[in-house]
Amino acid sequence: MGHKIYVWGSSSTSMAYVPQTSYTSAYVGNIPIQGYTTSGSFVPMTASCVIEVTVDADNDIVNWQFHGNQAGCAPYANRLE
Repeated sequence: MGHKIYVWGSSSTSMAYVPQTSYTSAYVGNIPIQGYTTSGSFVPMTASCVIEVTVDADNDIVNWQFHGNQAGCAPYANRLE
C-alpha cells in the first residue's frame, strides 16, 4: 500500500494557579456580617500528547489519532481537523 506512519509526542509540566473562594459569615454583636475570601495556590499541570499520522504514497494524510490530554493535544488536533 505504501503507507507510512509517523509517531511523535510531547510532554511538559508547568505550574497553574488555582483560585479558591470561601464564604464567611459572623456576627459583630447583633449585626450579621458576610464576606468572601479568595486565595489560591500553584499546582503542577502536565500537558502531554502522542500523535500518530498515517500518510499514503503521495504523503497525503489518510488517518490520524492522538492520545493524551486537552492541554497537550489541542494545538495538534485543531490543525489536523
